[in-house]
Amino acid sequence: MSKTAVAEMKAEASLCCDIYRNAKMGSEAILNLLPSVNDTGLESELTLQLSRYEEFAREAKEILEKNGEKPLEESAFSRLMAKMGIKMNTMIDKTSSHIAQMVIEGAVMGITDIQKRLNEADDYGDAEPIARRLMAFEEDTVERMKAYL
Repeated sequence: MSKTAVAEMKAEASLCCDIYRNAKMGSEAILNLLPSVNDTGLESELTLQLSRYEEFAREAKEILEKNGEKPLEESAFSRLMAKMGIKMNTMIDKTSSHIAQMVIEGAVMGITDIQKRLNEADDYGDAEPIARRLMAFEEDTVERMKAYL
């Protein structure tokens, strides 16, 4: 295998790890937010987002496994800190507006992280279209959440 092919495989795996991590963080955030949601419209939006994040995570994981890699999971400590942050935020304010704001902030962070990664290399193989769809989904999420602000 050529050096270029190895570099492309590494870039693809690295981007897949970022997609997986982004999608899993989005899924876990929504799972932690849902018990605090009182608006059925917002609940439907978040449930739809949850299934889309799970699809993105599955796609990234499949590419990684096809290349003999495993997705990197967030540490239990990081997941616990995120969960506690959401709990504290929703304890203070459970309004749909506040929850929508939290979702928007998370989506913007996800967009930023993926765009930074895409700017680092020219070829990410099969992972790049997934990353671009994930960013488009998160941009759409921002727009849809604005209705709840």
